[in-house]
Amino acid sequence: MTLLSLPLGLVAAVLLLAAGWLAGVKRGADAREQLRGLTFLQGREMQEMRERHAAEASRRERLLKTTIEETLAPLVRRDRFDLDLSRLDVDAGRRRDLGLLLDKIAEVGNFSTVVLADEEGLPLAANGRGSEVDRRAADASLVLLLADRLGSGERPQPRAMVVHDSADETTVCRIFEVAGRRLMLSATTTDGRLTPTALDPVLVKVVAMLAPSE
Repeated sequence: MTLLSLPLGLVAAVLLLAAGWLAGVKRGADAREQLRGLTFLQGREMQEMRERHAAEASRRERLLKTTIEETLAPLVRRDRFDLDLSRLDVDAGRRRDLGLLLDKIAEVGNFSTVVLADEEGLPLAANGRGSEVDRRAADASLVLLLADRLGSGERPQPRAMVVHDSADETTVCRIFEVAGRRLMLSATTTDGRLTPTALDPVLVKVVAMLAPSE
């Protein structure tokens, strides 16, 4: 009985060791599988993070580009405006061509109405497609009166005003003088980004036409 139990004990020990080894192998395989799964998840998270960062960087780049374009747009339009008007030929004293000049100003500047008026509020010229010319010209006397009030005393005299109304129209009014006579050039548009100096480039053309011919 003792001789038989010894081999059985050895077999049992071997089987126990084998079972332990197999269990260890399985645990190792499970651990490696878990590690591979964790590595895969970490890799996917890193990829998703890189994609999110790339998308955010792209969004910021687009936003920056849009902001730069919007910031430079008025300057670009101003340069084109100046360039187009510089190519327009005018003859001194040819007041009959004022309407054509104002048509060109309206076309280049995308203005709906351009009016030249004197300080009594009388229209001297307007673009062909302008609307409410008489009323807009009459406004010139009010603008000039307001400019006088704002520039009274030792305060500097206003040269331009910008008005934005409830109809979402923006009008820039530019005050200037020709031969001691005060005049006002006004231009109206739905573009709310007009500046007080928007009409400055055209004044030399207008003044040239109004100047007395020698």
